[in-house]
Amino acid sequence: MSGYDSDEETKRTVFGGNWLAASGARTLLAKTTKFVLTAAHGSRSLIPTTETGGAENDTVTGVVADSDSDSDDGNNDGDPAQQQQAADECWREVVMTEREVLRGRCNSGTVVSEDAGRVRMRVRRHSQQPARIRTAVGAVAGDRAGRRMVAFTQLPGRVVAGVISWLPVATGLAVINSCRVVRRAVHRAGPGEAERVDATGAQAFTAAGLDVWRALVRRMGWREWQQRARGRERQTHIAVPRSHRQLLAELSGVGTEIAAAALVATEPDVLFKAVYAELNSDYCALGHGAPVVQLALDNDGRVRSAQAVAQRLDQLHWFGQAHFSSDSTQLNRRLATLTERFEQEYERQFRAALATSNCSQTQHISRVLSELHDGRGCVKILVDAHPLFSSDNSSAAYEHVRQASRNVRDPHTFDVFLEALQTVIFEHARVAGHVLALDTQLPAAAVECFVARLFGDDGLARTTLQRLHEHVRTAPVGAEEHGRDAVPDAATRDLLYLSTVASVVGRLLAAADAWTQLKPVGVLRARGRRCVFAAFDDVMSDYVLLERRVLERSYAAELALRADAAVVDRAAEPRFSPDLRQKQMDEYCHRVLRVAEDRLGMRIGDQEATDGQPHSTEEQSRLADAAGFTAGAPRRTVVGTALQNAPISIDLCLNMVLTNRDAVARVAVFAADMQLRGQAQEGVEALFSTLLRSVGAHVRPAFARGVAELQTLEQAAAEGPVESTTEALGTRETTQRGRFAAALQRFGELMQLGDLAVQLVEMYARHPVVSTIVDVDDFLHTCSQERRALERAVDDGVAAGMDCAIDTVLRQTQAILDATQQISDFHPPATRSLTLTPTLACTRAVHFLDETSKVLQSMGRQRPVHHVLMAEVAQRLFALLLAHIRRFRITEPGGFQLIADLNLYYGWAARSCTTDPESLRLFAALKDLANCFILAPADLRGFLRDQYSRHTFDGVMRAEEIYDVVACRADYKDIRGQVEGHCEFM
Repeated sequence: MSGYDSDEETKRTVFGGNWLAASGARTLLAKTTKFVLTAAHGSRSLIPTTETGGAENDTVTGVVADSDSDSDDGNNDGDPAQQQQAADECWREVVMTEREVLRGRCNSGTVVSEDAGRVRMRVRRHSQQPARIRTAVGAVAGDRAGRRMVAFTQLPGRVVAGVISWLPVATGLAVINSCRVVRRAVHRAGPGEAERVDATGAQAFTAAGLDVWRALVRRMGWREWQQRARGRERQTHIAVPRSHRQLLAELSGVGTEIAAAALVATEPDVLFKAVYAELNSDYCALGHGAPVVQLALDNDGRVRSAQAVAQRLDQLHWFGQAHFSSDSTQLNRRLATLTERFEQEYERQFRAALATSNCSQTQHISRVLSELHDGRGCVKILVDAHPLFSSDNSSAAYEHVRQASRNVRDPHTFDVFLEALQTVIFEHARVAGHVLALDTQLPAAAVECFVARLFGDDGLARTTLQRLHEHVRTAPVGAEEHGRDAVPDAATRDLLYLSTVASVVGRLLAAADAWTQLKPVGVLRARGRRCVFAAFDDVMSDYVLLERRVLERSYAAELALRADAAVVDRAAEPRFSPDLRQKQMDEYCHRVLRVAEDRLGMRIGDQEATDGQPHSTEEQSRLADAAGFTAGAPRRTVVGTALQNAPISIDLCLNMVLTNRDAVARVAVFAADMQLRGQAQEGVEALFSTLLRSVGAHVRPAFARGVAELQTLEQAAAEGPVESTTEALGTRETTQRGRFAAALQRFGELMQLGDLAVQLVEMYARHPVVSTIVDVDDFLHTCSQERRALERAVDDGVAAGMDCAIDTVLRQTQAILDATQQISDFHPPATRSLTLTPTLACTRAVHFLDETSKVLQSMGRQRPVHHVLMAEVAQRLFALLLAHIRRFRITEPGGFQLIADLNLYYGWAARSCTTDPESLRLFAALKDLANCFILAPADLRGFLRDQYSRHTFDGVMRAEEIYDVVACRADYKDIRGQVEGHCEFM
């Protein structure tokens, strides 16, 4: 640091004269020696050191001096060339990490340079190692066991600078000037070079040196941080004590935060020197006999004003917290005593002026007290003087407010009290504007403190709220003879309490917003709301727990009522055509979504409400009032009666969503407060999870009943019945097919209703009242897991029902083929003429498949699964036909009959599986393979070779399955040797 020796000429900077009266070289050397010896003997712990071979956490403290200290450079005599040659022979350079340096790997070396955690050091060769000077600390810590100490002068520059920044200023200066190695870690000028006295900032100091100055500035209470907005560069912000801002403006003209941050970043040394030079003399005067005289006079000898003295006391308070002096503890105690006496005297004068209503005097004194502890003393005096806070309650001016507080029984009487309370707050704001100086922050602080006292412990507002809560929670249950406040049951009383609290919170938040418009100065919106929410800190946990219990009881009662009404024999309902029924379902779903959009204020696919903004406080209060008013009787949405007996009640699901929305809106009001946000968020998540579980509890039994009905029909289909062997169907067969088609139609409606219920929940999950608190896109979140569980329940029910439906279709198809397919169809007698029309069994089976395919396709119309559904039917039908063919012995005329049947099956697949070429490939391969029954035995092997060469059977049938089909030829025993003997495929 430049300008420390008394022999150098005093220079002036933009801040004034030399910042510190430095001692001479002899004094600095004495201070340095004293500091080093004091640290070495253990009275000041500075440097952690370790044993070279021991554990890293086994540390001692001390400083060791080397015999090659740079302070002896001036005593070296002889030829400089010979000295340089001797030095080159005795030293070598090594590179190691900072941790190795701290562990004492090279205690006798000096740091040459640092770069990214790597330190280049210049160490002596082993033959030239001098004897080490052991200290008392080293001996106590186990020096005899070979423990080595790290020399302070040989630490990396960054570590040296960090240690110096926390020393007293005089001691730090002594350490820097005691050794060239330490000075090089701080100063930019190298050893032996003339240091520029007028250089500042980065011109004079290294990066570590600038960090030393910044650390000294931060010790005075200056707080520095960095903030980066999205898409912008990182900005450095600085918070300066208010009294220091005035001092900084007087010294350098810096009056903005940006300018102060720039000065700390570029020239922290200049800033600290100026502040230190300004405050150090007054701070040291506290140790003399009459510090008041020193503080009362400025640098020019003029008497300071009382406000200037108070400002200087606050400046010295922050300056003393830095502990720049060795006796700072004693000086800080004297400063605290002096400040307390000064503040008590002006508080006494403020009370006297306030009692006589001398507003000009109170404003003057408030300006003085505003410089000490932010004026909290005079603010407390003004608030305590209000009659509402007097212990005797002798003043009758505010008796109407107390009477209104005692009369509070419901939200309407609370409005009367709140109106009177607002009048009192507005009046206090007017008084604070007259009594306190408007050019200070005290009027706003007085109003805020007054409101905080009203809503604090034993405050009038909190006492009134507690009385209201107790009155509602303890309302008598029974008829009107129990009192006018009697409620029908305990559930109604809980709902009344929840709606009352939500309504009161909404009214108080609206009042807090009005406090921002107080004259002559208002309260910040965030602080006013914090005062309101503070009155609910002790009831928040119970409120959220009660909200969950009420919602769970309401859902359980509705589900139980629905379960009793759901036992309805829907088989007797009239059956409509699939197209007409589907049209009714489309209209019903469209009507439900319109009602949901209207009630929730959203559109399908939107992530925000129609207005694009979250609900305001008034809107949340309105929602809470509406929920409390309608919760007594179940709400019913007007979505029509077309599906009133449906297994999934969309009315119930929509009612649960709307009830949950109202409950979440009541709890979400508290999320505006940072201290209550955690409890409110947990409450909202629990309420939303309760909705998801309740909807799932309603959906799962409906799908279970639908699947059970299909399973019953599947068992009946396995037994038949097929009464007629003609094209006309029997009575029982017609009835069974009708029951199956009706069951498929009902299950298709169930699928659409399940999807609609999930769609309502997904729509509600994007509502601002939920999405602003719950992260619905976090797949690890509890609510997201509940959402996936609901979707899985619907998907699993659909999959189970579809599997049963397909099995039923195939079982009935198998029953038709078993009952009507004759052996003579594929092995006709020689007297029967050849016909190329499909058999009766094939015709009836395809007719049945056409009927059920229409129903199955209508079931999957709302889901993109009908193509997959029909593909699954085709694949299972292929396996069924393959097994069916292997049951018969087929002659050449029977082969033509089989080809006719397979052509009809292929036509059905082409109509039903238009978008699935793989299904068509199955039936095409089976139809091609049927040609083996009409070929001559000599051509059979060539036919199979040709089919394999064209990959007809790849992925369709295995070689064993092809062999089984070919073996169904009636003459296969006679031609077996011709086919199997030389055919590599068989």
